[in-house]
Amino acid sequence: MQISSRPSRVGDRFEQFIRCMILVAGALVAAPAHAQHHEPGTHHMHGSDGAPVARSGNTGGLPALKILLPQSGNTIGERVAFVFQADDNIAEMTMSSANPSVHLHVAMDETELMPMADQLIQLGDGRYLYVFDLPAKPGRHIIRLYWADPQHHTISETVQTLNVVVKESK
Repeated sequence: MQISSRPSRVGDRFEQFIRCMILVAGALVAAPAHAQHHEPGTHHMHGSDGAPVARSGNTGGLPALKILLPQSGNTIGERVAFVFQADDNIAEMTMSSANPSVHLHVAMDETELMPMADQLIQLGDGRYLYVFDLPAKPGRHIIRLYWADPQHHTISETVQTLNVVVKESK
């Protein structure tokens, strides 16, 4: 199901909102995303201090990325509904494609997520919903969305960042 981002009336906007909430609810009960957790210095993308090693390179036609939700400064829980926009259909730019090369990463602290195509819900107009469980301690964190090369090195020109606060679980 694709949702148009250009509603023409208030009723259409409400219907779009309801459809989006149904998609989010369905995604929340789906299987959680798989995360890779790395100890500092053990993943080839990280230096000895755990900081990402940004590889500069020609973005040569990579779809631009933009984080839409949550918004910077928002408080989030352990399960995150993450909405982003890409300028192109990115189904073949995930680790589940037949020949994975440049692919999508979502990262926070030492946790890196590499969404598979079937975990991305198309919302229309290049917008995607990705729902995942966030193994993070309460407090302030930075979530990053970016393209990585086949060796999982960050393509620095594509990095989008988002400041969030993870609330304490009950």
